[in-house]
Amino acid sequence: MFSVIADGPGRYRLEDGTGSKAGWIRGRSIGFHGLRSEAEAIVAASAGWRTLQSILRREYAAWPRQEVDWERLQFVHDGAHEWVSDGRIPLARVCRTPRGIARGRDGVSDGSGASIPLAVEFVVPSWMPTDAVVPLAHALWHVLAPLFGTRSAITALSIHHTATEETSHDYHHHHDHDAASARYRRLAPEHHP
Repeated sequence: MFSVIADGPGRYRLEDGTGSKAGWIRGRSIGFHGLRSEAEAIVAASAGWRTLQSILRREYAAWPRQEVDWERLQFVHDGAHEWVSDGRIPLARVCRTPRGIARGRDGVSDGSGASIPLAVEFVVPSWMPTDAVVPLAHALWHVLAPLFGTRSAITALSIHHTATEETSHDYHHHHDHDAASARYRRLAPEHHP
């Protein structure tokens, strides 16, 4: 289960099946938090970007195909935001969420030994109607939920087994985060939705 709750004009709070906050929609930006490492952020940005591109190509025939150099994905800063990018194409913004700092072996350290959870945010093209953003958030959730902790992975399993496969993706079946990240990176350069 995945809930979208109005949180002001053009703003929504995204919750997983347990009622925990999973992300947000702000205008045309869709974000998901709870990633525990930079590697997970890169995997989430890759999977989410591919899903978004696939949907855009299906809905808008003229949507251009972009070739990402999957081997070169890294964190880059454009002066205003941090992104996961291959140096040419920004896949998703990266947000470091200082709230809820917790100790963790996989997290990004803030220098004090504490772990800073990461979030990824996908920017929907400005010409898309605003009523398309919520369905896009649902499609992204179906693909990304396994990365967002054990509770969300269990929730994603129930979604996967009961929902239609509009955005089918091999990533739904992986639950071990480190193995899933490695497996997805191996498949990433070969997968073309």
